[in-house]
Amino acid sequence: MPLPVPSECWEVVGMDFVSGLPVPKDYDAVMVVVDLLSKRARYVPTHTTATAADTARLFFDLVIRNHVLPMAIVSDRDPKFTSSLWMELMKVLGVKLRMATSYRAQTDGQVERQNRVLEDALRCMVSLEGTNWVDVLGTVEYAHATLVSASTKLSPFDIYTGRVARSPVGATISRNDCVQNFTEERKRIVAQVQQNLLDAQERQCSGATHSSNIHISATCTNGYIQVGHMQCGHHS
Repeated sequence: MPLPVPSECWEVVGMDFVSGLPVPKDYDAVMVVVDLLSKRARYVPTHTTATAADTARLFFDLVIRNHVLPMAIVSDRDPKFTSSLWMELMKVLGVKLRMATSYRAQTDGQVERQNRVLEDALRCMVSLEGTNWVDVLGTVEYAHATLVSASTKLSPFDIYTGRVARSPVGATISRNDCVQNFTEERKRIVAQVQQNLLDAQERQCSGATHSSNIHISATCTNGYIQVGHMQCGHHS
């Protein structure tokens, strides 16, 4: 069944999980939800042991509460999405389910690409021990949302809100060391993630294919994180 063409933001979303991450603060996975019109991605930490009920609560808090109840969800056949609870809930809510036949056959690959975006970003931002990815997850999401697309000349934030996002990290210097350190860290993370995204766009334009062993620049850590069903860890 072909992917329904969305006419409004958050009308059709894609869902997937990045799993096998290191376990800081009790989380070892990320739920990824992508608006297939604006390409706005939302990330929320979760657990590989999360149930369909847990996922439903996350979906309500992340998407329905902050945006709107979508008309359709594109996903793979994760057991959470094929469970009777999830399917009955979506039926009651009036949400159509569009499930791919395999992990890598997601319709038009938009969610899979978002997984790679998140993978590359965390790969560069996570410390060697992999202990702080939860702390930078929101900043990584912001960096993606405010990056102008080479094809649309707009950022996902621009498309969704109709306005240009104000930067929370300006040039003003604070006398408070904690404030200054916070803003400098956010600025560094946003700049690094957006540069990684620009590099990814260039690779796509040149026809280069993604590799799970993609070269990491010298500014990144030596850690690595794999997506989905791949194994994860960090280099010693």
